[in-house]
Amino acid sequence: MLVCISGFSHARIVNGVYDLRMNNFETPVELNGKWEFYWGQLLAPDEIMLSRKEYCEFPSLWNDQVIGNDTLSNIGFATYRLKVVLPADARSYALLMQDTYCAYRLYVNGKIVAENGGVAEKREDYSPQWLPGTFLLDDISGSLDLVLQIANFDHSKGGAMEPILLGEKQQILEIYNLQRFYDISLTLFFLFLALFFLFRYVYFSLGAASLYFSLFCFAYSYRIIGTGLYVLHAFIPGIPWKLAVHLEYLTLFVSPYFFAKYLFSLYPEETKKWAVNVIGLAALVFSLLTILTPILFFTQLILPFFIFLVIAFFYAFMIFTQAAFNRRKGSVFGIVSVAVVFTVFTYMMFVYFGWLDPENTVIYYGYVLFLVFQSLQLFHHSKKDKKVTQ
Repeated sequence: MLVCISGFSHARIVNGVYDLRMNNFETPVELNGKWEFYWGQLLAPDEIMLSRKEYCEFPSLWNDQVIGNDTLSNIGFATYRLKVVLPADARSYALLMQDTYCAYRLYVNGKIVAENGGVAEKREDYSPQWLPGTFLLDDISGSLDLVLQIANFDHSKGGAMEPILLGEKQQILEIYNLQRFYDISLTLFFLFLALFFLFRYVYFSLGAASLYFSLFCFAYSYRIIGTGLYVLHAFIPGIPWKLAVHLEYLTLFVSPYFFAKYLFSLYPEETKKWAVNVIGLAALVFSLLTILTPILFFTQLILPFFIFLVIAFFYAFMIFTQAAFNRRKGSVFGIVSVAVVFTVFTYMMFVYFGWLDPENTVIYYGYVLFLVFQSLQLFHHSKKDKKVTQ
């Protein structure tokens, strides 16, 4: 899940300068637009004037971008610079930095205020890290000079996809804390349902559907707390970045298999076993590639996986629809839940590829509704199982 709220100011950045003297900062500002850009250089603030500058849209990925005479690669390093002209009165501001691909160092007015991983010109000196955070700037007036260094030697994407937010301190902290609340509470909801249905499966022998839904919830809970704001990384700052990236993709790729097995356990007469086997095989292939291939390779699998996921969603919707036509208990809840989560995933795909801005409430409540309706479906299915065993 990504940090975003509606109502941001959208004044223009012109030639690396953002004039916010007339901004009252009722809402935070996204520092989006044409920044000064120095490809293949990691420049400290006092070195900027010695280099020839280009301009580059921020945030954006480097992949195949043409800047001046250079066609950029996802692998490499660069420096960005932006001058922000502020209102004359001194205020306490804050920045919210999200993840970049895959290490950064941020200077504000000549001083390092934020750093993720180790930025370097050589792979052996560089280290990636994803740990978004807020950074306070007290008693600032006049202007901010931002110099951002980014390096990437691992990921199939290079550069940045998420905006830097600038606002008054309390605003930024509220946005950050609200997003953390969303991520933590949603993760706990997934884990609660995982443990609850696992308990019901073990102690009440209510059928494999409870087990597979439990496994799905366990796997997918990592997708909430181990992506977006990467709250898990804040709780466990020593978690190796490469392990975290493998878990991020592996839990995504394996989740459809558990859900397909869950679906087959719910409605074996409507679900084709060969279809479940195909979904399982695809999930296995994606998972094995994640385990066995370099990060640079398996992070390119998102697009084919999304195509596979869309097909799987349509198949699940057909199963629930057929089950409802056959008057299976709880199937209506299944139809609603799949429609909700398909909408959420479509929205997230559009956000992932930069076609839409993220809106956290859509994702949060979409997941909640999906889990609630699936739980209601399982309760109805459990009642049927009890009647059969009696």
